[in-house]
Amino acid sequence: MFVSPNAVQWFARQAPAGCHWPEHTLLAAPGPGTAQAALEALQPQGLLAQHIISPSADSEQFDSEHLWPLLQGMSWAEQSVVVVGGGEDGQPKGRQWLSKQWAQAGARVHTVVAYERRAPRWEAAHMALAQEAYALPAAHAWLLSSSQAVAHLIDLMGKPPSGAVALCTHPKVAATAQEAGFGKVVDTRPQAADVAQASQSLSRT
Repeated sequence: MFVSPNAVQWFARQAPAGCHWPEHTLLAAPGPGTAQAALEALQPQGLLAQHIISPSADSEQFDSEHLWPLLQGMSWAEQSVVVVGGGEDGQPKGRQWLSKQWAQAGARVHTVVAYERRAPRWEAAHMALAQEAYALPAAHAWLLSSSQAVAHLIDLMGKPPSGAVALCTHPKVAATAQEAGFGKVVDTRPQAADVAQASQSLSRT
C-alpha cells in the first residue's frame, strides 16, 4: 500500500535494477492520484491496472477510511502487507489507522520509509510572499494538504492572523487549521477541479 504519489516515486527510484512486480501482488492506494502515479512508475516493472485497488475518482474523500471498505472483505489472515510512505529520521511517520485494521484482520504489517519528511527551506522570495500573505490575510488563501504542513507553517511564520484563509484537502487537515487559528477554513477534495472551485467560491465572497 502506497500512501501518496511521493511514496510511489521514491520507492520506484530506489528499486534495484531488474526487479519485477510480483505477479499476484496487489497494490492499494488511497486515491486515483496515487494509483495513477503507481501505474506510471511501476508498470515498466510489471504492475498492471488490475493489480491496483483504490477508491474511484468520484469518492467522497481519498483516505484510509475510504480505501478500507474495498479491502476488508478479503482474506488477510497470515498475509503480508507492506505500507510504503514517508518518515522522519528513518522512522515511519503518519497515521496508523489502516495498519491497525489489517493487523486486526490477521495480516502481518510492515512499513517501508521511501522518503524523508522535512520542514521547507524557503528562499527570500518565498518568505517575502508568506509575509505578504500574513500582512494581507484577506487577499490570500493557503492551500494545505497535510496537518504537518500546518505545523511547519506555524514554526516558520507563527500563528496565522485572524483573517487568514485556508483551503484544506481533508477534514482532518481542516480541523488542524482551525485549531491553529485560521479565521476561515474551507474543506475540499484533493482534486484540482475541486480545489479550483473552492478557490473561486472564496473570490466571490
